[in-house]
Amino acid sequence: AAQPDPKLMAIETELRGKLGAQVKVSRQGRGGKITIDFFSDEDLEEIMNRMAEHQSSGDDNYLVV
Repeated sequence: AAQPDPKLMAIETELRGKLGAQVKVSRQGRGGKITIDFFSDEDLEEIMNRMAEHQSSGDDNYLVV
């Protein structure tokens, strides 16, 4: 089996801390996929609020982690 990418693992850990949710980052060719788990409407709303907080604190339109 392939070894986990330490860079992707670090990004997952950082996103989990910032979003308060389980996060999985995987490579697909040159791109990839970010999966964020939630278990209720309240969880989803909290994740969205945290993303908006991080976005509004930056100078551009991207979530900065």
